[in-house]
Amino acid sequence: MILMRFTFLLLLFFAFGCSSDSESPPEDMTEQVENNDPNEDAMNPDGEDETSEESFTGPHFTLNVAADYNTINSDDWVVIHDSEGNLLNIEPFEDSDSLTFESETPEEITEEITITVFKFNTFGSGNRNYRINTYAQVLRGNVWNLKPLVEFNSDRGMLVTNANLTIENVPGSGFFGFTVSTKNGGLGGGGGIINGNLQADFNLWSNDNRHLISLVDVNKNRRHIFIENFPNNVILTIDYNDFTDFDEKVVVDSGSLTGRYTVSIQAFEENQTFGVNEGFALNLVQNQQLDIVPPELVYLNEFNDYITSFEAFFDTYDYEIRKVGGKIQNISVPQNVTFSVGNEDIPDFNFNTNQQFNWRESYWSYSTGQFNAGLIIASWTMNSSNANNIPIDLPAILLQNYPDLNLESLEYEYTKLQIGFDTYPERLDKMFISSEPIFWVGFSEESLQFNNQ
Repeated sequence: MILMRFTFLLLLFFAFGCSSDSESPPEDMTEQVENNDPNEDAMNPDGEDETSEESFTGPHFTLNVAADYNTINSDDWVVIHDSEGNLLNIEPFEDSDSLTFESETPEEITEEITITVFKFNTFGSGNRNYRINTYAQVLRGNVWNLKPLVEFNSDRGMLVTNANLTIENVPGSGFFGFTVSTKNGGLGGGGGIINGNLQADFNLWSNDNRHLISLVDVNKNRRHIFIENFPNNVILTIDYNDFTDFDEKVVVDSGSLTGRYTVSIQAFEENQTFGVNEGFALNLVQNQQLDIVPPELVYLNEFNDYITSFEAFFDTYDYEIRKVGGKIQNISVPQNVTFSVGNEDIPDFNFNTNQQFNWRESYWSYSTGQFNAGLIIASWTMNSSNANNIPIDLPAILLQNYPDLNLESLEYEYTKLQIGFDTYPERLDKMFISSEPIFWVGFSEESLQFNNQ
């Protein structure tokens, strides 16, 4: 049961009815209703209160596990608590399982429940790994579908040979970013400038035809050129003056912040599948200083689909925006951000911030021992739409079955606030309820991460 990173699953809501019988009104009340009493909308002609809810019935949670979820090499459990931290259910699961959880008194199940997925596996020579993922504020009655993570990589075909590239008349003696790529992804960004000529080597593959060369020069200009066909002798010399500007540039507003950033923009052809390493590399700048090379996003009109990633690293927090799909039209990095943790312990964890957020993940971990010599790695991730953890305990059966799991050794590492794109229910739906595959490239998101100092 290999739980892959970010293999999460989503929700399906049960609609709640809105009518329950109540006592008939006294005769004078009935007369008022017939005479258009102002409260008429809250009562029907028979005196029934239409604003009350029916009692909840049916399963409070259902878990469907895909046949290819891959639990063969791991122990996998699902744990359910109510919104007050009381244990409702615990059950192991395997590939193709369908688990339904019901109560003899379903009306007593809180409207929100907490779902924990527990995974244990070994790797190497006896190394042990525990991963615990908890999702608070899940509506009772949800149906989750655990699916495998999909990782797509294009087939480049056969390795043909090594190509030699020379770019003449490049200004200065260096560059801030350089890549060679095809629709199947990047081919590296190594190279150096000697006497105004950039020299680079990279591989040619049988399924790679059209090549994009992208450069950020010392004057901070971002320019590109497409090479439709490589010469037969695989030696190409081009002039930097033949490079052209990108069709669209988006300046990143980072205000007066000082720090470092990384930007990556992958462009995809029509109907091309988004993949881990796919796409033309329009722009790749890594670990650059904001005040030296102000960040920009660049796009070309011939493409509609992109993966745009921008990360900025500051003293007290990191900012990231990642969009899978269309262009990002503007980026404004949050400033004057405050964040403080009130209690780092998992059951009582809470924090304060001046940032609004859709949901957050907080992470604890520890490791002991050496690789292949008693190594134990454990982590616990809490997902929620508010700043306080629900105090839950792992059931005794888990602690008995895995006595080397030491929860007291878990140390708080970070909290990531999701401040853009999906709400918490929307993210849970995409991860666990939707029948669509979960791709490694991930979802669009905008976040602030606060690392424990």
